[in-house]
Order: sequence, then C-alpha cells, then structure tokens
Amino acid sequence: MRNYLTELVSYTIEKDIILSQVIYFFQRMKSRHEPSAGPAAMRRELSQAIGEVSRAWRYEMNRALKPFGLNLSMRQVLVQLQRNPEGLMQRDLARRLGIEGPTLVRLLDQLEQKEWIRRLATEHDRRCKYSVLTPKAAEQLQIIEKLSKKLRDRMMRGLTDAEIGDGLNVMKQIRNNLDECLEE
Repeated sequence: MRNYLTELVSYTIEKDIILSQVIYFFQRMKSRHEPSAGPAAMRRELSQAIGEVSRAWRYEMNRALKPFGLNLSMRQVLVQLQRNPEGLMQRDLARRLGIEGPTLVRLLDQLEQKEWIRRLATEHDRRCKYSVLTPKAAEQLQIIEKLSKKLRDRMMRGLTDAEIGDGLNVMKQIRNNLDECLEE
C-alpha cells in the first residue's frame, strides 16, 4: 500500500491541509477499505479524500476565524509574515502562498485596515513594498494558533504518532513528485 501511495500525484500548499488529508484518507481506509479494491480505486479514493478534507479544513478554519473578521487566506498571510519577522516583499509573499499579486493585495488591504500589518517601501526602490506584522497582530496570532491547534487535535484524534508520521511522509513524497512535474 505504501508503494501505491508514494506514486500518487495530488497537490496542496498548506502543510496542515496536506497532513489532514492523509490522516482522513487513512481513517476512511481503516473503516471501509476492502482488500479486493485495486490500485486504481485506491488512487481515485485518495484523490477524492484529499479534496474533501481540504474543503472541510478550509470550512472549519473559516468558521473558527470568522469572529475575528478573518479567513484562512488571511491566516496564511499572517503565518508567513510571522515566520519572516523582517518582512516579505509582496511578490515573494504571493509566491509562497501560491496566489496572484492582485489577490494578495486585497488580503493585505484588509489586514492593513485591521492594523495587523504595515506595508513599507524599500529604501532602494520605493515602488517595491514589503509587509511586516504589527504588535497588534502578534497578540491575535497567539489566539489564531490556539484555534488551529484545537482543530488539528480534533482532526487527528485517534491516530498514533506513527500513523501521523507515515501520513506526513506520504504527502511529502506526493508534493515532491508534483514539484518535479512543475519543473519539467
């Protein structure tokens, strides 16, 4: 089964989503997998599970973030900026998130209105902007991370560390396979 899974090609950006998709798949496979199902059926089922779990993760995160006036896309911007405290150029941030520039600009506008980020011009080229978190965002990110952890814990309930590790390894291989496809 492991060889089959490592050959599967599916893709998603968010690490939490990747892990949750594999876990969801393994839970479904444990509860209803028939030994007679062939590789094509398992590939199809895993592909469907990836989409279903991705949508479920997005829905649940959006529901949890709504009271803060946020959504999952805004959370992803904030998390990237938190991981890069010196700030990120807008083009680099868009690339890391896998979104187009205009989409990012709308997200940054909303976060700037909330005073969670600041956009600053670079010293050498005032046309280039980079974004940084504000102290107000740092406080909110602690709350957001608690919400994310709570959802991850609920989602992974009943799984052993070994199962989570196996699922993560499978998804990393799938992502690597897709990255190679993009390079071709």
